[in-house]
Amino acid sequence: MIEVGTDYEGHSLRLLVWQASKQYRTAALWQFLYDRDVIVRSATARELQIRGGKLVYEQTKKLLKDDSKTIRELAAFILGQLGTPKRPFKTASTRDLLRLIKFEKNATVRATSICSLGQLKATKALATIISFSHDPSPAVRGSVAFAIGMIYCEKLATIPIRTKRLLNKLCSDKPREVRGMAKLGIGLVKGQPND
Repeated sequence: MIEVGTDYEGHSLRLLVWQASKQYRTAALWQFLYDRDVIVRSATARELQIRGGKLVYEQTKKLLKDDSKTIRELAAFILGQLGTPKRPFKTASTRDLLRLIKFEKNATVRATSICSLGQLKATKALATIISFSHDPSPAVRGSVAFAIGMIYCEKLATIPIRTKRLLNKLCSDKPREVRGMAKLGIGLVKGQPND
């Protein structure tokens, strides 16, 4: 699991871990992806995303084949925003993520991969993303809605009717988390992410 929250009032752990991660050379950061603490793993993944570069891309690509579902999830997360804000590995990352979700058994890894494809605004992956809208995992279905919203958030007038209908259908999905993500996806498409 990737920890994306913020510290509660009076708590500074995430901030301190993030600041500490900046002190390490890139080669030394990889070990922290295997740390038992989710905050350490998540802060490390974010730092690797920001640093970017070919070496980070190559190492992250290797992690997509790791036996650990946690490491595969972190690798998918890193690829979604590698080299932010320009994302110079967008095409390669899209290809790698599509290859990963094709055979991935773990729902959390599939969900993270789909969210990352959305973060990349991978329009070429849209058909594959939509194909997961019937996945048995609510997290995956919610990720589909988020990814669609991210892909179309800059193309407000061009979302196909079928895709709009899919988002509306996901708004009626039984689990609350899917409905919430579908509403977020619709808000992103409308340019109002807080709807």
